[in-house]
Amino acid sequence: MRIFIEPLDVMLFRDGKPFSAEEDVIASSIFPPFPSTFYGAIRTEILSRQNFEFLPLSPVKNNSQYLNQIDSLTQDLGIVGPFIADENHLEYFPIPKDVMKIKGEDKYVQLKPRSSPPFKSDLAVSPLWVKTNYDEHMEDSKGFIRESKLKIYLRGEKSDGWSILSLDEIFQKEERVGIKRPGATKTTEEGLFYIAEFVRLKSRYGFTLDIEGNADLPDKGFLRLGGESRAASYRKIEDRNWDDDAIKKKIKETRKFKLYLLSPAIFNQGWVAEWMQKGEKDGLKFKRVSACVGKPVSVGGFDIVKNEPKPIKKAVPAGSVYFFELLEGNVDELFKAFQFKSISDEKQKEGFGITLVGGWSNV
Repeated sequence: MRIFIEPLDVMLFRDGKPFSAEEDVIASSIFPPFPSTFYGAIRTEILSRQNFEFLPLSPVKNNSQYLNQIDSLTQDLGIVGPFIADENHLEYFPIPKDVMKIKGEDKYVQLKPRSSPPFKSDLAVSPLWVKTNYDEHMEDSKGFIRESKLKIYLRGEKSDGWSILSLDEIFQKEERVGIKRPGATKTTEEGLFYIAEFVRLKSRYGFTLDIEGNADLPDKGFLRLGGESRAASYRKIEDRNWDDDAIKKKIKETRKFKLYLLSPAIFNQGWVAEWMQKGEKDGLKFKRVSACVGKPVSVGGFDIVKNEPKPIKKAVPAGSVYFFELLEGNVDELFKAFQFKSISDEKQKEGFGITLVGGWSNV
């Protein structure tokens, strides 16, 4: 099931860092939000429609039994997304990290491995290069690109322009002032004020989300989304029609492929998965050539069993790219293993580590 979600109010999309009015002043929002925010909203809606009795955990004698019941009712639930989309359901994706911006200009260049790098890296990967003038300085690209441009990128072709959608075109931030109040007295505490940073999407934008498993949701309805459970509406839309033929053709010709992260991925080895280092997965064998990885993002949350913040995990950000050469296995098997699939070591069902397969050639 694929749905389009429209926030009906400002949204609070917190990062993974714990927040306390006694220790912090600003509760910041991130954008785009983590997939787990949407996974939790969908799971809550599914449970509500099954007349599940939500209970505060404090009086529940056996928290594990209570939570196991929740897991059993939503055990096959998984999501792919969310992705930014307009009212016509045209999707926009994180700009790949190997697409760099020429500083001071509306011009972009693409980094690629060289066929014969002049030196070797201690990380067992080849440096990335670009053909440009020596006096041109590059910086990270920010924003999102539409599906048509992303497919050009995944085919390994040169684009005449990336049509970058900036963050300012999608949303604006609004600050609200609050003050801490004890649960028992509901009176304000002197000096314990804070600022909450909310996100207001522009009227034509929302999110698409693919829901896997037996969701048992009606074709339209409402969700409680993000911090403070703000209201959002959703409606069912047509399934995504993603044509892979041209991309598969490119990889068949070159035997070179890249994995592009649509959402953050948590790896036990840090910025790279263990199977990437071994060069084997799902019967495929490949050689790791290079990578273009952004700064890690912090993924946290709250453990409702222990009643404390979860340990913060560092995740590879969306848009990061890994370059490989396919040694054994065919392209159809490659797409079956990776296309719109999670490669994250954790939170796979929650939509972390979703990848797309693309082709590449040397600079």
